[in-house]
Amino acid sequence: MGTERSRAESRWPRRDLPAALVALGAAAVLAFAVRGVALQTNDSGSLIFITAGYLAFWVPLIAAAIVVRNRKWDGRGRVRWTLKPIDLLWGFGAGLVLRVVASGIEMLMRGSATLPIMSVPIGVSDSQRILFAISLLVVPVLVAPVIEELFFRGTLLSSLLRTGASTVMRVMAVAVTTVLFAIPHALQASVVLDAGVNFVTTLVFGAGAGVLAVTTKRLGAPLLAHIAFNGALALTVLV
Repeated sequence: MGTERSRAESRWPRRDLPAALVALGAAAVLAFAVRGVALQTNDSGSLIFITAGYLAFWVPLIAAAIVVRNRKWDGRGRVRWTLKPIDLLWGFGAGLVLRVVASGIEMLMRGSATLPIMSVPIGVSDSQRILFAISLLVVPVLVAPVIEELFFRGTLLSSLLRTGASTVMRVMAVAVTTVLFAIPHALQASVVLDAGVNFVTTLVFGAGAGVLAVTTKRLGAPLLAHIAFNGALALTVLV
């Protein structure tokens, strides 16, 4: 009985990996399609295309996370969708430290810690500024961390981990997940320099989040780290 369960635990992650990779590929294709249409219509900055771009990338990731979550798998290697009080300390602490490191990299590479598109528009009405502030806080600080952590650490990383995996295998799992996490963020930029900055800083955060996930075996710490990481940057823009 014990042997059969052990075999089942080691098989389930491998079955989930193709689903995660297909979802990531579909998200990339859909996001590029929306971006292509937006560029052709010269309306890439409109609220409609911005929202469509987010949904095109996020919906496949959410679908994969739900499918994998519903698996009848009790493998001890996975990252559980749980949160403990200690995760508040680890998560917010790590997120702020990683933000400091990322901001230093951004200053060295670009001379600024924020992208031009993140600057509050000049000459707009007060109501538009308030709407911009709300969207800047809600989407990157609350929505994006939840969806991306559920997929990249809660689904993709879990699918690469197996019960009894060696340290080398865990490091490789974190590395692969981190690179796949960084690539879409780099492709969001339209300037080569910004793409490079995004890739490097996202690698830094992704590695930290992956280590938190593998160490705690919970999603709480990396999720809170993601919120702190994005939130600290958003506050510097709004203040």
